[in-house]
Amino acid sequence: MKKQLLILLSIFYILFSNASKADVIYSTEVVPASTVVQSQDNFVLYIAKMDVTGTAVTANNINFILSGMYDNSDIASIDVMINTSATATGATFLINNTGAAFASPHTYNFNFTGQNIPPGETRYFIIRASLTSNATNANNLKIDGSIPANAVNIGFTTSPI
Repeated sequence: MKKQLLILLSIFYILFSNASKADVIYSTEVVPASTVVQSQDNFVLYIAKMDVTGTAVTANNINFILSGMYDNSDIASIDVMINTSATATGATFLINNTGAAFASPHTYNFNFTGQNIPPGETRYFIIRASLTSNATNANNLKIDGSIPANAVNIGFTTSPI
């Protein structure tokens, strides 16, 4: 009887543990290089693309390292938005107007209200900065996704069965 129960539990585990796994593929969208000027608002720094397959996920955290050459009085705020396309138009704010008085480099780690992403769908996480009126000319901001340790990381959970 114990052996039959063990076999039944093993089969149940195999069937349902594979059914609840999500596959998430991260990539980036090209953000064209441009000159950043003092008092510029809503400057797009990075666009992370998240493709979901298998089962739905709930995204609830994002972290990244903002590097470059800037000081603690250059950035007024950081925004993080989510959208079904790689544009800020129609996007939903996850993090809005968060103070950013830090010198380079700085690690940002934001928790936000869970965003459900069904299997077979894509979401874009758009990271923007607004600069102060006294930002230093010729300074720059950078999120380097080519270095895995510096890439944008999006935390998520899977939905229970």
